Amino acid sequence: MHIDISGNNDYTRVQTLTDSHRKNFQQGETDAFIMAVSSWHANIDKGCSSSWFLKYIIIRNLQALKKFHFIPQQRCDVEK
Repeated sequence: MHIDISGNNDYTRVQTLTDSHRKNFQQGETDAFIMAVSSWHANIDKGCSSSWFLKYIIIRNLQALKKFHFIPQQRCDVEK
């Protein structure tokens, strides 16, 4: 099974889904793989600004030695 990750400005090449701890894709079985990138600002330190700007996210495929850049260019604000 393969997936790709996509955003508004970039996407990855096809990635293979595997689980080294068990056999995948056996007849009559269900396999689930979830991949997500979440970003947020918790505003834990009251001395810091409550608003941050997220310029980019880099996902690295360590096996293939490749990087994928996603550029959200958005403000992270706990008030909104």
